[in-house]
Amino acid sequence: MPRGIDSEDFKVYVGGLRYGVTERDIERMFDRYGTINRIFVARKPPGFAFVHFEREEDAEEAVRKCDGREIRGHRIRVELSHGKHTNRKHWWRSNPVLLSLCSLGMIRAPSTSLELDSLLADLRVSTFLG
Repeated sequence: MPRGIDSEDFKVYVGGLRYGVTERDIERMFDRYGTINRIFVARKPPGFAFVHFEREEDAEEAVRKCDGREIRGHRIRVELSHGKHTNRKHWWRSNPVLLSLCSLGMIRAPSTSLELDSLLADLRVSTFLG
């Protein structure tokens, strides 16, 4: 597994980890979904980790397949990280119009690139049609 930090990687949050879960435990669960650039397992405070995938699709598949599974007999929570992002899928969070529409319940926040593409296409069509 490469250890470099790639600014274009796709970060997955893994929560609910028991004390003593290792980087190898995390790697064994997640490496089947794609190339991992880096794994960070928190020690102080313990209980969570980040898995950095090379490809967005791999990160999304890992979230779908691993959320709710168990590591060392304890159920974990897995989701796409909502920290700083450089990838295209999360730019909408800084767009005040889209953010307002989401907060008003007029649109649902996209959780995948396909949902974002569909949302943007719908908005272009509705703007064009008036």
